[in-house]
Amino acid sequence: MSDFFRIIVDEQEGSVARLSPSGRMDATAAQELRELCLKLADQGCRTLTLDLRDIPFVASSAWYVLLLNETFKTNSGRLILASVPKNVMDVLKLMNIDRFFAFEDVTQEQPELVS
Repeated sequence: MSDFFRIIVDEQEGSVARLSPSGRMDATAAQELRELCLKLADQGCRTLTLDLRDIPFVASSAWYVLLLNETFKTNSGRLILASVPKNVMDVLKLMNIDRFFAFEDVTQEQPELVS
């Protein structure tokens, strides 16, 4: 895995979508993710799963994007964080924002950092 950020749309069917971002999530990458999430919401997505297994690092400035899930909440939708690496989950808990998300498949391993 490289530090280059990219997003793969794993699934998009009806009101359900699953995205797999990879690389380091800084503010610029988070904005790219936010724009895609808003586009999916506009297309009728109500349940969005973000598979974070290939995200080794999330900058504090990027967390606001994940907190901006009001589009899904106001449309009776859900934002789910899946396969969250332990180090990312630790930061979520430390910032006390884990309570704002639904989770599935929380991992205990950290992704390998490639230099």
